[in-house]
Amino acid sequence: MTIEYEKPNKVFKSNFGYIKYNVVGSGEPLILVHGTPWSSFNWRKIIPALSEWFTVYYYDLLGYGESEKNVADVSLGVQNEILSALINYWNLSNPKIVGHDFGGATVLRTFLLNKIDFEQILLIDPVAVAPWGSPFFLMLLCTNLLLAVYQIISMKLC
Repeated sequence: MTIEYEKPNKVFKSNFGYIKYNVVGSGEPLILVHGTPWSSFNWRKIIPALSEWFTVYYYDLLGYGESEKNVADVSLGVQNEILSALINYWNLSNPKIVGHDFGGATVLRTFLLNKIDFEQILLIDPVAVAPWGSPFFLMLLCTNLLLAVYQIISMKLC
């Protein structure tokens, strides 16, 4: 039986704000952590398939999706604390976990700083090493900065 993606509708009250999450499927636990500026909606095509083999835990990071947005701090320093608290709240031991982008960095911090053990960690394009952003992103940033300088001083720089 294939399930359809549902927006996170369960509430976890963290020390930093409320987090919306959902749990679907059956089998070994698997946690999905999205990147920014997205939400768990990015996993909408993957969750139904994974739920045939796993109990899939997914949530919206603080400040994104269905989770609380009226908060001052949505940094990595907060997100790994929330993920650690969620794992304890869900009473999971050694789950598998997938992190994308900012979610990948959150997973790494949860493993390294919060000492949460995972059976397997899969990171997809994590923003884990400075400088953040792909070479393409940095090229666009540089291009826009150079364009701004060009417009200001009316000289061709690139």
